[in-house]
Amino acid sequence: MATIAILVSRVEALCLADMLNAEGIAVHIVGYCHGTVEVIPLALGGYRITVPESQWEQASELVREAGVQEQWHFSRSARRAARRVFGVYVGILVSTAGAGVVFGTLPFWALLMSPLAAIGFPLSPQARGDYFLVERSDA
Repeated sequence: MATIAILVSRVEALCLADMLNAEGIAVHIVGYCHGTVEVIPLALGGYRITVPESQWEQASELVREAGVQEQWHFSRSARRAARRVFGVYVGILVSTAGAGVVFGTLPFWALLMSPLAAIGFPLSPQARGDYFLVERSDA
């Protein structure tokens, strides 16, 4: 099996695999089960798209034809959604610590430390995938 791409996004990995599969290329997504339940799939090596070596050249031409290795951009809607969720998370931390300080169950420094707890908030990174295509013989 030859690795044709290593991707961070589960959706991108599934779309690429389906595109190749529709053309009759046997595709395997390495790390799919682990990466699907992990918050940051890149920590496990990302989603590796593999094809049989006999179909690697055909798969490379399809990826080039589709232009997926060149067209990539940050998802603004995913970024906005992550900011909203992060804001709610920090709000809950600060309000819970604030209530604890007001009712005397927590010391004041716990309120000051609550924003630091937000550092541990898991966010899935956005990044461009790495493609390993067969070199063109005419290039």
